[in-house]
Parts: sequence; C-alpha cells; structure tokens
Amino acid sequence: MVKIQQGFNFCKAKRLDNGKWTEGYYVKHLPYTPSPMYTSHEELEESLKQEEKDTIHYLATEGFSDWNMPRDVELVKIDKRTVRHCLDIEVPGEEFKGRRYPHTVYEGDVVLFKKYAKVFKFIPEEFGFRMANTENVQIDDDFNIIPKDPWSPWQAIDQSWLREFTGEDTKVLGNIYDNPELIEHV
Repeated sequence: MVKIQQGFNFCKAKRLDNGKWTEGYYVKHLPYTPSPMYTSHEELEESLKQEEKDTIHYLATEGFSDWNMPRDVELVKIDKRTVRHCLDIEVPGEEFKGRRYPHTVYEGDVVLFKKYAKVFKFIPEEFGFRMANTENVQIDDDFNIIPKDPWSPWQAIDQSWLREFTGEDTKVLGNIYDNPELIEHV
C-alpha cells in the first residue's frame, strides 16, 4: 500500500566528507554579509556569481544522545547537486525477515508502478512535486532532469492513483544519482 503524508521540507543528500547519503533539513549558508552597493549591472552579476561559489550547503541533523542527555544539531556539509526533497510518499521497500519495510520516496527516485517507471521532481513553478515516465526525460552531468521534447512530461501526483498500487505492483528501482543508467543521459 502506498502511504501519503503531508509536507516536504525534509531532504536527503550526499556528504562531502565520505560520499554517503544523509538525511536532514537543508541549510544554505553564506559566511559573510555581501555589500548591497554596486556601480554597474556587471558588478552585481559578478558579485552574485561569487556568492554562489562561496555558499556552503548543509543538512542539519540531530546528533546522538542517551536518555535525558542534551542532543546537539549537527551541520553536515553536502554536495548541493544531490539534494533530494522528501515527497512524504512511502511505497513498499525491500523485504527483510519476511516483512516488507516502507521506502520513503525522494526527488530523483525511480519507482516502478505496475509497468510504468516514474521519476519524481520538485518543480517550484508548479508549486509541488511532479512525476514523469522515465522514457520522456533525460539527465545531464549535474543531475538535472530535462524533458526530451518541448511538451512537459510532468504529471501531477494523483493521490487516488497512487493508492491503487500495492506491494507486488510497486518497486523502487533506484535513483538518478546512484543509478544514472535508469534514465537516458544528455
């Protein structure tokens, strides 16, 4: 059964120190306050490019603690190209000791629903997550998901449609970061 929850401010990304996936809340940090004074449009554009280079990207995660002990928030430096927003949709995951545990779907995941392989993406202009058939999109070197033709392949995520899929009909095939072969490369 597909479980649908609310909200999508939780993320997953690859750590810069060891390349492993970590989960938490996305934080962008510019370690200085930029000057608002510019003498030309070119100077402003150059400053904005420099700010983008200097911005540090983190996921905020909760640190470890024992019962009734303080627990710190840990900021983990991440590769911003791999930031994946959580869709708050759970589909049946891998089986372990006779039980199928849920898999939370993140942006960039490729999920097989019956015979349709779908990829998920957050599209700000459409105010939410969308899905597309994998044969209608491709990815570039920065893991951007790009339509193959000018017509948008993105479909609204119909909750009633997703609820129809059960364990045997649904399988997570991987994601575009660890399994780029699942989608055609530009």
